[in-house]
Amino acid sequence: MNTRPIYGYKKELVINDLEKKLTKEWHDKSLAENINFKAPELLGVETKYIRGFITEKGIIPTEQMFQVSLEYYKELGGAI
Repeated sequence: MNTRPIYGYKKELVINDLEKKLTKEWHDKSLAENINFKAPELLGVETKYIRGFITEKGIIPTEQMFQVSLEYYKELGGAI
């Protein structure tokens, strides 16, 4: 748990440009011309702005993330 906000610490939002990281193995770099690879660092985004998470299980609404996470943990062989 991050307790820094309790003491007044406010982290500034960081915007990452992921183009080089995500396209380094692409043979045709021209495919990236119409793609915006800039993404906010999720830790810096206030929860009121997050409506869902894109995962290998599909788009998960925020209010369902805890339950889906538990189910995924069980699928991986974890015990609760």
